[in-house]
Amino acid sequence: MENMNRIADLEIAPLVCRSPECDWILGSDDPHARLCMIFSAKEALYKSLYPWCRSYIDFREAELSWCADQSGFQAILFTNLTEKRKDLFVSSQRRDNLIFSCSICKIS
Repeated sequence: MENMNRIADLEIAPLVCRSPECDWILGSDDPHARLCMIFSAKEALYKSLYPWCRSYIDFREAELSWCADQSGFQAILFTNLTEKRKDLFVSSQRRDNLIFSCSICKIS
């Protein structure tokens, strides 16, 4: 869970996001909410993968694509873990100023 009040402005976007994610954020009436969603989803992804791989995954080593019909993000990793993963999906929902994200990873 991420409180949107903790992320003050869009200045962290280049540290957290890859170019397609920045495009998705800036194409919104509420870019702050979208940045918070990506931040929360990437944190959830890291927390779900770390126990398995015991490796730090940087924010920019994952790219998220919004899937509105599934209320979440499809994830692609740009690390050596890519060969071992099958599906990476992060469910993401907003309730007021809170973002709830849950990563679902199928690893081979």
